[in-house]
Amino acid sequence: MTQKAGTILYNKETELIGLVYREKRKDISFPKGHLEQNETLEECAIRETIEETGRDCILQKKLGVIQYKTKDNEEVETHMYLAHDLKKHEGPSVDPEICIWTEIENVEKILSYDNLKEFFHSIKSQIK
Repeated sequence: MTQKAGTILYNKETELIGLVYREKRKDISFPKGHLEQNETLEECAIRETIEETGRDCILQKKLGVIQYKTKDNEEVETHMYLAHDLKKHEGPSVDPEICIWTEIENVEKILSYDNLKEFFHSIKSQIK
């Protein structure tokens, strides 16, 4: 089974959620990605958020796990965390995807995948 981790990136000041537009796939998703060797799920979630959005974050709590199968029948578990946006990442240069900030009410409307919409619907009351 493939392990991934990601975040629901929340900015407390603006009360907006950070999503990722991936040009290559023409989709909108949460920042998330594959677990690397010798990396914890929490480290993966933070690293992927920085890589894909260019934003530093701090994890607040685990929200749950999204399970699905890919087109190639690969089983995937994505561990999702609530993360508070800290600021623009000041470390080494990253090549972020396009980060889209949106109101909580709009997240389900603009996500590209039904399983992500369903997951967000089930946890959105835990965000503020």
